[in-house]
Amino acid sequence: IGLGATPAALLSLPLMRYARDYPGGMKIRISRALQDLQLLALRERQLDALVMDLRSVPHSNGDLVVQKLCEMPTGILCRADHPLCRVPAPSLADLKAYPAAGTGVSASVARHAVERFGTTAHPDSFLTLGSDDVVTMLQLTCESDVLFVGIVAPALPLLQSGALVQLPFSMAGLESHIAWVQRAARAPNPVLDGIRQRVQGWLDDATRSAGKWGT
Repeated sequence: IGLGATPAALLSLPLMRYARDYPGGMKIRISRALQDLQLLALRERQLDALVMDLRSVPHSNGDLVVQKLCEMPTGILCRADHPLCRVPAPSLADLKAYPAAGTGVSASVARHAVERFGTTAHPDSFLTLGSDDVVTMLQLTCESDVLFVGIVAPALPLLQSGALVQLPFSMAGLESHIAWVQRAARAPNPVLDGIRQRVQGWLDDATRSAGKWGT
C-alpha cells in the first residue's frame, strides 16, 4: 500500500495493527515515496493500491480506478502561547512573519489559494519548511514559532491536549480530498477490498473528529 504524507500519519499504525491481528496472518508493506513514483510503482504492479491526494492523480488515463474517500478540513496551527494567539483575526501578512511548515499541495489547490488570497499565498512562497513527515512538522510547531499548514486530523491529539491551537484563519474551500487508487485491470482480491473498507472507516472517523477544528 502506497501512502501519501497525511494518509501515512493517519493510517500507518492502524494498517500495521490490522495486519498483525488479521485471522491467519497478513503480510503488508507500506510505501512512502513521491506520488509520481508511487503511481509508477502501482502501474508496474509493485504496489497494490495507493491512498493519496485526489487532485494529484492523473485522470486522463483509463488504467486507474480512483475512488474519493473523504474531504478533510485543513487549518493553520501553532503552539498555544504563540504570539499570533494574541491577534484576534490574523491576516496573511501576519502569518508570513513566521516560518510555515507543510507537505505541499496540488497545483489546483495552489491555484485556488492564489485566487482567494493573492500571489503571496502560493505554497512555493508561503511554505518555508517542507516535509512528508507530518509528525516531525507537528513536533516542530509545538516547540517553536513555526506554523503548521495542512490537514488538521493528524494534529487532533495535540489540539485536544492544548499543546496546539488552530488560528482563526478561514481555509474553507481548501479542504484536502483523499482518494483510494487501484489499477483498473486486476484480479479479484477480497483481502485488499477489506483493507479499503477499513481505510474508509478510519478516515471517516478522523474527518468527523477533525470537523470541530476545521474553519
